[in-house]
Amino acid sequence: MSLVDIATQVVTPVTPVLGYVNTAAVSPDGYLYLNNVPYGEAAGDLLKYDLSTGEQLGDLPLTVGISLIRFSPSGKRVYIPVPGGSSGQGYIAIVDSESMQQVYTIPQCGTDFAVAPDGNIWSLCFPVGSSSIYEISGRIFSVIGVFSPTSAPVGISVSPDDGQVVINESGPSYGFQVIDPGTGSTAFIQTDISFLKLYGLVFRPAYIQ
Repeated sequence: MSLVDIATQVVTPVTPVLGYVNTAAVSPDGYLYLNNVPYGEAAGDLLKYDLSTGEQLGDLPLTVGISLIRFSPSGKRVYIPVPGGSSGQGYIAIVDSESMQQVYTIPQCGTDFAVAPDGNIWSLCFPVGSSSIYEISGRIFSVIGVFSPTSAPVGISVSPDDGQVVINESGPSYGFQVIDPGTGSTAFIQTDISFLKLYGLVFRPAYIQ
């Protein structure tokens, strides 16, 4: 595997990765994290790399493969979802970026989640027999807000500009639920094409008029 600087077109080889990369992300403080799964294995490791040198800096063995990596605004905490399989008891694992050790878990959450500008975590969570949207403190990792989805939630995103939380919902009401964290108010935006499931959402940058 190699890192490519698009501006300078410099290619930096990194420690060889065996198998394949499940997912990868760059932290706010400039480090590369990826889930490397060697051939024949189901989970692999969470690896940390120095982007300037390609040096591997840390390694956390995983029990399952992951499809998502998120960070605290400082990059000092790494958040990864750990699926619960048929039991439904998945959780968000919180990893210290310096020690590359798991330091906390948020239970019954993690199907999809996003980190707000204030550092709080917004997650689709599934307590027994229900689905909810949790706001979780990014300091003490306890639930500080619970919201009920309008329909079946399948994805969640947070605006990087003002922290508006948007949940993609799929049937019987297809559309977007919007939560204002400041007031706790919610609104639902119905989509015209009801037979499509909404699995993706991106925000237009604030500087585009």
